[in-house]
Amino acid sequence: MPPWPRDIFVTKKHIYVAESGSFRVLRLSKKGTNAVAVVGVMNEPANFFDVTDSTKIGLEVVLFVDNNENLYVSDTINGKVLWFPSNSTSGFPGVIVAGSTMPGEDSSHLAFPHGIFVSEIGTIYVADAGNNRIQRWEKGSFFGVTVAGTGKPGSNLNELKFPTD
Repeated sequence: MPPWPRDIFVTKKHIYVAESGSFRVLRLSKKGTNAVAVVGVMNEPANFFDVTDSTKIGLEVVLFVDNNENLYVSDTINGKVLWFPSNSTSGFPGVIVAGSTMPGEDSSHLAFPHGIFVSEIGTIYVADAGNNRIQRWEKGSFFGVTVAGTGKPGSNLNELKFPTD
C-alpha cells in the first residue's frame, strides 16, 4: 500500500487511492494490483497558492470518480477542485472546475474544500469547510452557489461548522 493513504474511491473497475506522503493519486485494479499514478508528481507537492501548475497536488486531497472514470480531486490547501480525464497519467495538468487559483470566501472561491459529489449532468457539490458552507457549481460555471450554511460557523439548523464530507 502507498504511504499515508488519505482517501479512497472504489468504482466498478478500479480502486483510487490519494497518497498524501507522495503527493499523487494511484489507480489500482480491483484486486489491488497494477498500480498506475494518474495524478500528481511523485514526491513533488504543489506550491501553496501556485496559480500556474495544475500537474501537482497538495498534501491533503479528497477524491470523487464519475461513471466515466473521470477523476475529481479536491486540493484542500490550494482551495480548488481539479478534473482529470479517465486517461490521465502522472504529470497531466488538471482543469479547475470549482474554486480558483487561491483560497477565498466569495462565490468564485473555496477555502479548504473537502468532500465532493458530481451528479450525472456534471453539477459539482463541494463541502467548503473553511467557509462553513456547501457550494454547488453548475458544469462550466465560474461561480458557486451556497446551498447549505451561511458562511459563518455555528450550530443552528441553517449553519455549518467546517463540513468535510
